[in-house]
Amino acid sequence: MKKSILLLMAMLAGAGFTVKAQMTALYFDGKDDQLVISGTSKLNSLTKFTFETWIFCNSSNWSSSPCNNCAPIIWNQNSNTPYRFGVGNTKLLSLSINDGSTTSTCTSTKTLGTSVWQHIAASYDGSKIRLYIDGICTDSLSTTVTPNYKTKADIWVVDPQTGFAGILEETRMWDYARSQKEIAEGMKQTMSSTKSGLVLQLHYEDGVAYKNNQSVTTVKDYSTENNTVTIKNFLLKDTISNFVIGRGYCDTVAHGAFSVTRCKSYTLPSKKKVVTKSGTYYDTIFSYLGCDSAMKINVTINPTSSSSVSITTCDSFIHPITKRVYYSGGKYVGTLPNWLGCDSLITYNVVLYRRDSSKLNYDACNAVQLNNGNWVYQSGIYVDTLSTWHGCDSFVFHQVNIRKTTYSAATLYLCNFVVCPSKKSRIFRSPGTYYDTITNKTGCDSVITYTVISAKSFSSFSVKSCGTYTCPSGKKITASGQYKDTLLGQNSKFCDSIITIDATIKNPSIVPLTISACKVYTVPSGKRSISVSNADVRDTLRDSEKCDSVIYKINVTIVKPNSNFTRGTQFPDNHNTLMASNTNSGASFQWMECSPTPKPISGETKSTFTIQNNGSYALEVTENNCIDTSKCQSIAFNGMAKFDQDPINLFYNMASKMIEIRCQYEWGNCLISMYDLAGRNIFQEKISLHQTTEIPIDVPTGQYVLTILEQNGRFFSQLIQL
Repeated sequence: MKKSILLLMAMLAGAGFTVKAQMTALYFDGKDDQLVISGTSKLNSLTKFTFETWIFCNSSNWSSSPCNNCAPIIWNQNSNTPYRFGVGNTKLLSLSINDGSTTSTCTSTKTLGTSVWQHIAASYDGSKIRLYIDGICTDSLSTTVTPNYKTKADIWVVDPQTGFAGILEETRMWDYARSQKEIAEGMKQTMSSTKSGLVLQLHYEDGVAYKNNQSVTTVKDYSTENNTVTIKNFLLKDTISNFVIGRGYCDTVAHGAFSVTRCKSYTLPSKKKVVTKSGTYYDTIFSYLGCDSAMKINVTINPTSSSSVSITTCDSFIHPITKRVYYSGGKYVGTLPNWLGCDSLITYNVVLYRRDSSKLNYDACNAVQLNNGNWVYQSGIYVDTLSTWHGCDSFVFHQVNIRKTTYSAATLYLCNFVVCPSKKSRIFRSPGTYYDTITNKTGCDSVITYTVISAKSFSSFSVKSCGTYTCPSGKKITASGQYKDTLLGQNSKFCDSIITIDATIKNPSIVPLTISACKVYTVPSGKRSISVSNADVRDTLRDSEKCDSVIYKINVTIVKPNSNFTRGTQFPDNHNTLMASNTNSGASFQWMECSPTPKPISGETKSTFTIQNNGSYALEVTENNCIDTSKCQSIAFNGMAKFDQDPINLFYNMASKMIEIRCQYEWGNCLISMYDLAGRNIFQEKISLHQTTEIPIDVPTGQYVLTILEQNGRFFSQLIQL
C-alpha cells in the first residue's frame, strides 16, 4: 500500500501537487557538536545572501547557551567574521555583517518558541538586513556594510565552544536576497540541486534516526557547489548528538487535477470506486504521512475489439503476436492494441500439413558428387525441393562433410644435416626447398613445405696484434695473413660460426749487445740500471702502437775498481804507510791529498804511500778504463821511537769492558792512546801506570793500536784484538 501511495504521490507531483515531509534531522548537543564546511571561493565572496533553516529547541536547549547571541548556526571563520547567523539564550534571532572595521547586527524583536518546529531565515540585499520567522519578516535594519573576506575560510554550522543545543533541519545558503514570498513558499519544499542561486542545501538524511551512525563522517550537500561538509564531535549513537526523526507536516489540503485514459474501466486512487464510462470524477486520498490530497480526474474509457483469421500452413505455425511455435492445427488467440490503445482479441484458425523429407550423408576430401549429379566443394547442407499437391514442399537434405587438404610450412636450420620432422628416414644435407605429404587428422593429405637454411654464421674482421694474436677459438696466429677460425656449435642456432680474420702481426727485431760499463749501466729504454755484471739482460722498446719493436739481449760487464786502502799496523816499521787493497795486476794508482778536494800527489803512483805528516788522504784507482776514488781519510803521522826496556803485557776483559796493563816498573805521567786501523784516535787518557792498572774501554769489537808515552820519553805500542 505504501509503495502504491508513493507512486501516486509522484504522479500527483507531476500534476502540480506540493507534497513534502522530512524524514530525519540532526540533533546538536550544545557541547561540542558542529559541522565544518570546507572554505570555498563561493562561500567567501557572498555580498548578498539568504540563510535559512528549520529549528527545534526545548527549554533546556535554550538555557544551555551562555549569552543572547552565543549560538551561531552559520558562521564564516575569517578573523573579522564577515557573516554570523544564529540565536541565543534570549530566544532571539540575529544576523551580523562585518566589513573589516564595522559590524552591523540586526536582532529580532519576536522571540522564538519552545518545543516547537520553527523556520528561521535572514537575508541581505546590500542595503538592508531582514529577519524571518516562519516565513514572515519580523525585523529589518538598513546598512551598507559589505562583508570583507581575507581568506577562503571554513564555514561552521554551530560553534563547538559556546554551542547550539537543539535540532536543525533543511539548512540552506543562497547567493542572493530571497523575497518573503520565496522564503514562505520554499521553506516547506525540497529544492532541486540545480535551483538558481542555491549554494548550500543540507537535508540531514545521511543517517538512520536514533541508530548507530558512527560510520557516517560527512553530510551531503544537495547543491551544485557540492561542498564538503564534515561531521565533528557527534556521538552518533543515542537520542541526542545523532540523527533523529524530523518534522512532519502537510501544506493544508493538496489540490490537483489530472486526466487518465483507460480501456474498459478505471479504479479511482482511493480504491473506493471503479468507473466504466468516460467523465469527470472527484477523489480524496491520504499520503503516507497522513496529509489529504484532493483530486479532480478527467477519465476517458475506450472500448476493446475482436477478430478471427484462418491460416493454412506446413509443418508448424508461428504465432504472429507471441512468436510461439505450434506443431498442430487448432484455434490460437492473441491480443494487440487497437487504434485507441485498447485490447483487440484475434483468433487464429490454423490447419497444418506435413512435409515429406529425406536425408543423405556425404564425407570426402576436397569435393564430392551429390546423387543429383552436382559437385560440391564445401561442407554444409544442400537441399533439393520438390512440390506436393497440397503446396507443402518435399525436401531432400544432402548433409555434406568436406575434409580439406591442409598446407603448412616450416623452416629448418642446417648445420651439417637436418632430419625431416615428418619422415625421419629422410635427411636434408644442403639448403633448399623440400616437400613432404602425410595424412592429416581428417584423413586427407597434409602437404608440408620445408625451407632449409644453413644455420652456420659467417663474419669477418681485421685485427692488429703485437707478436701473437689469439683467435676466438683459442688458435694462435704469429704471422700476418688471412685466416679462417671456426667456433664449433657456438652461434645462436648452436651451429658453427666461421670467422675470417685479416691479421697484421707485428714481431720485434732481436738485437744482441755486449757492454762493459763502469759501476752501472742503463739499458736503452732507460727503464733499468744494471750495477752487477749479468750475461743475459733483456730490454724492450715499443712503437707508437705499444708493440715491442726491438728486443735487446745484452751481456753486461760492470767494472768497479777497488779504491779502498789501509794503514800499516806494525810500529814503527810501517805505521805511517798507506797500502792499497786492490792487488789486480792491471790496476794503476794515484795517491791524493784532500785539501779539501782530492788533488794528485806528484810521483805517488804505487800501491803504497808513506805519509810524512798529519793530513787527509784518498786513493784513485784506474782499472779497465774505469776510475774510482776512495773517500778521504784523516791520518795522524806517528813519529815516535820504540822503547823495549820494560816489557808490558795487556789483557782485555770483555765482560767488564776493562783493559788490564801489567808492567815490571811504574810509568809515571803516561798518555794512553788508542787508534783504529785507519789511524783515527778513539781514546786518550793521562794516567800513571802501576804494576797492574785497569782502564775502562767501551769500543766495538775489532783491532786497535794501543800506545803508551811516558813523560821521560819511554814509549810502548801494540796491536790488540778487542
